[in-house]
Amino acid sequence: RQRQMCIRDRPTTYLDIAYQVEILDLLMELNKKRGTTILMVLHDINQAVRYSSEIFVLENGIIERQGTPIDVMTHDAIADIFEVDADVEMRRGRPSISINGLLD
Repeated sequence: RQRQMCIRDRPTTYLDIAYQVEILDLLMELNKKRGTTILMVLHDINQAVRYSSEIFVLENGIIERQGTPIDVMTHDAIADIFEVDADVEMRRGRPSISINGLLD
């Protein structure tokens, strides 16, 4: 049986929060129930962490970091990649990120 792939570029852009969650939940259901590989671009760090089993961080088209959300979204990595200060706390087994501001 051939695996299916679904590619989505910013599927939650311009949607209210409830619809964002609904779309991402539907994509995860597609992944779990049908075994469909989901490749999507998300600019919301917390959505990426919540809905991804693996994260790729690109800069100028080059993969700068790759791995699980726990491995990729650390305080130091976020500072290095995005040049912001952030608090990273574990919630429900995944990182939760709060941006404090730009690095000085």
